Amino acid sequence: MWSNGQTLHNPPLGPSADARIAQYTCMVLSDRCSPMPPGWPTRRRGHAMTAAEQLTRRLVALAAQGRRARCGEPGGHELWTSDNADDRAQAARWCAGCPVLAECGAAADEHDERFGVFGGRDRTVVTSRPKRES
Repeated sequence: MWSNGQTLHNPPLGPSADARIAQYTCMVLSDRCSPMPPGWPTRRRGHAMTAAEQLTRRLVALAAQGRRARCGEPGGHELWTSDNADDRAQAARWCAGCPVLAECGAAADEHDERFGVFGGRDRTVVTSRPKRES
């Protein structure tokens, strides 16, 4: 359940997704497991994890529990990157109580996101067009 009282809806991920999650959870959550699958973040021993790596680890840990962040749910995830400002405002409200809110915001800051909702905040940069003189 979200901290704002809404029920967290998590449809089943399916057998193939569950198997992949189980296979990679140890690799992502433990520094001792290797090798990492292609495309997964890696780091050298002694180097701090990036915010994006921390977010990835938290999301994988949630998935291993059969849960996901609301922005990852089918049928509503497009609100977070909608062209419509009202849709993005709704998405930002739905971020309240998200278990990866802080990590998401830190990863967005790290990558200088300038469009969409990350960490409960609409980061879309609005540029005004110059008025045409007639």
